[in-house]
Amino acid sequence: MSKQQYGTLDLFRLLAAVMVMAIHTAPLESVNSELDYIFGIILPRVAVPFFFMVSGQFTDFSRFFAVRKQLLKLSLMYGISILIYIPLGIYGGYYEKLTPVSVLKMLLFDGSYYHLWYFPACILGLIIVYLLKRFLPKKAAVIAAALLYIIALFGDNYFGIAERIPLVSEMYGALFTIFSFTRNGLFFAPLFLLMGNELGTDRRSESRPKLLAGMLFSLALMIAEGMTLRHFGIPRHNSMLIFLVPVMIFLYRLLLSFPAPPRTFARSVSAWAYILHPAVIAVLHGAIKTVPLLGNSAVFFVLIVMLSFAAAVSVEFILTKTGNKLKDFKRDRA
Repeated sequence: MSKQQYGTLDLFRLLAAVMVMAIHTAPLESVNSELDYIFGIILPRVAVPFFFMVSGQFTDFSRFFAVRKQLLKLSLMYGISILIYIPLGIYGGYYEKLTPVSVLKMLLFDGSYYHLWYFPACILGLIIVYLLKRFLPKKAAVIAAALLYIIALFGDNYFGIAERIPLVSEMYGALFTIFSFTRNGLFFAPLFLLMGNELGTDRRSESRPKLLAGMLFSLALMIAEGMTLRHFGIPRHNSMLIFLVPVMIFLYRLLLSFPAPPRTFARSVSAWAYILHPAVIAVLHGAIKTVPLLGNSAVFFVLIVMLSFAAAVSVEFILTKTGNKLKDFKRDRA
């Protein structure tokens, strides 16, 4: 497939951004808590792995300078995002009692605001995948990334099992002094970055009905997995599931099976929507007392989506009109 025929990935980025907003707003909480957990927590978990996989596909890990280019772009966007959220972080008490160690922990793993963990995760994950591909055979690199993901699972959705094993519980306790979640660039990101890189260069063709059936079957198993773990109170967090991996394989291959022209506008707007939506959430939270309708989670979610994309389109319009070099990141899917 020509490099110019990945427009379907660009368009799906918009949906992925909406999924992230769903995770942060509990859209169906006012309707039914079980449905909200499925549609607001479990299913939207495909969003961040998808972003990682796109970054992995469009990074040439065989060339150090190509990897460095992506790291510099991500670092730039992370720096801009940090500056955007400093006022909100101060207002919300997010930066109280900071120490040099906690600042490093925040910047390198947790993010300076709750959604900004993605940037250091992608940065660290790219470095790890570069090293894996440079020093290990392909199968060994995949196994190493999978082992990191397994470690992440037992610090996340499967933590209730790990904490019952004394030595394992102590190991995770030590890890959580370094970072707050195993959902980070060390454990979570490498597998999906590597998967995106491998699937993006795989030229095997599979029928769309088979890919769709595989994705739907995997989704059903992922929902069952997530609901079962929740029922037994096992999760510490809810970012990672075993069946998330096959879901992403089938989903990504399915998207790649639909060649389409590039959609650079969708690419950049989805990025800004991801960055800006927590600011919109904060503003609307402040308006709930004066606008009771915002207390309805579905209404709140719809407004978050609309206003976040409106803000993203406005930013993109300003950058385009001013010719600001920051708009250049829209031309790079990673």
